[in-house]
Amino acid sequence: MKVRFCFSEMTNVNSDSNGQREKTLSRLREKANLLPPTPGVYLMQNSRGTIIYVGKSKVLKNRVSQYFQSHSELSPKTAKM
Repeated sequence: MKVRFCFSEMTNVNSDSNGQREKTLSRLREKANLLPPTPGVYLMQNSRGTIIYVGKSKVLKNRVSQYFQSHSELSPKTAKM
């Protein structure tokens, strides 16, 4: 089974108001929780839809969920994405 998760909803999350940002992150956390604990690929796109990062993981659900931690817990590289 191929699993693909796209972060296109995250493109404007840093410029959203705090309430809107939390709603978007909550919705994305819910989507991430639906992912199977299997290997997979995830894509990050900029606001124009251009793929800026392709990641792969042995446990896609865990890896994708890491992107939705509080901003202070992320590495500087991950926080910029």
